[in-house]
Amino acid sequence: MKTKRADWVILAVSLLLFGGLSLYVMFQGQDGAYAVVTVDGTEIASYPLDTDLTTVIEGYDGGENVLEIKDGRAKIISADCPDGSCTHQKAIHADQETIVCLPHRVVVLIRSGEENEIDALTR
Repeated sequence: MKTKRADWVILAVSLLLFGGLSLYVMFQGQDGAYAVVTVDGTEIASYPLDTDLTTVIEGYDGGENVLEIKDGRAKIISADCPDGSCTHQKAIHADQETIVCLPHRVVVLIRSGEENEIDALTR
């Protein structure tokens, strides 16, 4: 089967659309304002991202995670859990990004500080 000119045009247009959509999704995330920390589903603290700090989070059942906020990004820099996978997650800064430590039941969630347009769903 021969490749026709129309096939190349369709391929080029598809690649341009895919590339444009990828760039839009990559850069559309809104920077957050706060790192909200929850342990076992209960919010225990909220830290502004514009202030550098390092703090210890007391996790579930006595575990400890160390949260560092630096240059507008939040990261777990150490944890005494068995696998330490939360320390390998990237630093977060965009609204709704999370870091999770399952053994200690710690979740760090970035919030923008602005209210969402949709505040509830009804049936």
